[in-house]
Amino acid sequence: MTTNEPPVGPTPEEPTENPPAPPPAAGEFAAASGAPYSASAAIGYGFDKFKANPGPWILALLIFVGVSVALGLVTIPFTPEADPLDNPFGFTFEPVSFIINIILTAVGYIFSAVLVRGALDETQGAKFSIGSAFSRLNLGPVILLGLLLSIGSTIGILLCVLPGIVFAFLTMFALVFLVDQDLNPIEAITASFKLCVEKLGESILTALLALLVVVLGFLACCIGLIVAVPVTQIAIAYAYKQLRGVPVA
Repeated sequence: MTTNEPPVGPTPEEPTENPPAPPPAAGEFAAASGAPYSASAAIGYGFDKFKANPGPWILALLIFVGVSVALGLVTIPFTPEADPLDNPFGFTFEPVSFIINIILTAVGYIFSAVLVRGALDETQGAKFSIGSAFSRLNLGPVILLGLLLSIGSTIGILLCVLPGIVFAFLTMFALVFLVDQDLNPIEAITASFKLCVEKLGESILTALLALLVVVLGFLACCIGLIVAVPVTQIAIAYAYKQLRGVPVA
């Protein structure tokens, strides 16, 4: 007596590896992977990337300095000297000067966003290009975020300085979140707060080392800022990814 049995043949191979995990959603963090994060490694990474492609970074800084000086010179005719007798606090309000200062603040944040975009490109193995970085920016949210950060820092400084320092620290990744994930300004600030709080020790060390590099650059007759600013921007982009469990190139 025979029974109907399924034909015997090779069984399909079972997958030997699990499929890769999807990237974290906007504002979310992936599980940490690889070696533990090191703030000093972030600075070293930034220096190595800058050393391999210094030209665009230096040119971007020179352009920003030129634009800032030009806008600053425009404000001079509209900034009258305060009379210490009539105005003992030295405060004057000139509408044209005020508007130009707002423009200068916006230009500063656009410039910072270009550097952030370039730093993110470097972490992906691409070279920083000023034109490419600028063309991919959404300027409206960048400017709005800059104004919100300026207002928050100003209010914090007026509240005995320390709150302003804390606010600046907690928003250190806000522009990176906005540029990288196309978040709106409030979402970017919230995501930065969350990352800094969840990775508090690493974030503090990164901020302190970045500040130290900038101070050393300033002490080197300000010329050192040509190196310090790009290095710290790339280091912060590196930290932003590594602290979220995202690999870098």
